Amino acid sequence: LDFEFKKIAPEGKLIIKQIREIPQQGRGEYATPFLLGEPRAYCTLQGRGSNVFTSHRLKSRWTLQPKNLWLTRDSLIECTYAEARIEYVADGQVSQITAELPSLPGAEHVYEDPQWEFDQYALIDTWRFPDQGNPRTYRLRTEPLFQSVVQDPIVISDDFQIGIEVEHATPVCIDDVKVTTVEETSLYQPWAPTDQDALEACSFDDPNTGVTVTVQYYVRWSMMGGTPTSVQLNQTRIEGLTTEPIILSGYFSQSVGGGSHLCPMNFLF
Repeated sequence: LDFEFKKIAPEGKLIIKQIREIPQQGRGEYATPFLLGEPRAYCTLQGRGSNVFTSHRLKSRWTLQPKNLWLTRDSLIECTYAEARIEYVADGQVSQITAELPSLPGAEHVYEDPQWEFDQYALIDTWRFPDQGNPRTYRLRTEPLFQSVVQDPIVISDDFQIGIEVEHATPVCIDDVKVTTVEETSLYQPWAPTDQDALEACSFDDPNTGVTVTVQYYVRWSMMGGTPTSVQLNQTRIEGLTTEPIILSGYFSQSVGGGSHLCPMNFLF
C-alpha cells in the first residue's frame, strides 16, 4: 500500500490523507511482440570455427535498420528491414551500397515457418550482386532468439540472430585443394576494446627469407569459457619483404580463421 500523509503545524501532527494500492507487475505473456526500429551496426564474425578464405571473402560491415512493426505473420511475410548499408570487398576494391533490400537486383523475401513445436520462424532476404567478376547471391537470415511467447511486449534488433550465406557463380578456393560455391558466416555487433581486453600477439619468422610477420589482436570469450565469441585484429607488421615494414591496420586488409578454440589460427593479409 502507498500512504499519503499531511503534517499539520505547529503541532507536527500527521494525518493520513489517502491510502492507495501499489500496482503489481503484470503476469501477462505476449505472443505478438512489437519490434522497435533501432539501427544496429554489424561485422562478419572472424576466427571462430571459420575458414580463413571464407572469412576474408565475406568480410563486410553492415548497418541494418528494421521497421517499427508488430511481429505478426502478416507483417513478417514482407521484408522487415527499412534500409541496409553494406560495405564489402569485390574485385579487389571496397564497395558500398545503401538501399532497401527489396530494391536490390533479384530481391526476394521468404518467411520460413518453424519446423518443430519449439522452433522459431526465420526470415530470409535474398538478392544478387550481378555486376562482379564472380557474381554473388546473398541470403540474409534473421532468426529471433526469444521464444514464441515473451514476457516483454517490446523487442529490438539485439533479440535476433543474423547470418549471411553467399553463393558464388564460379567456385572459389577454401584451401589448396577444395573449392565451393556456397559460404556462410554470422554477423555480430563490433565492440571497442577496454582495459579488460588484453592485446594478444603471435608471430611467424622464416629463417630462410628473413621475413617476419607479427599480428596483434583482441579476443572476447563466451561467459562459459572455452569458445571465443569474436576476434578483432588490431595491427599486422610484415618485415623483410620491402625496405620499410608493411603495417596493416585496415579492417579489410587482415583476416583470421581457425578452429572453434582458435587452434590453429590462420591469417590472410
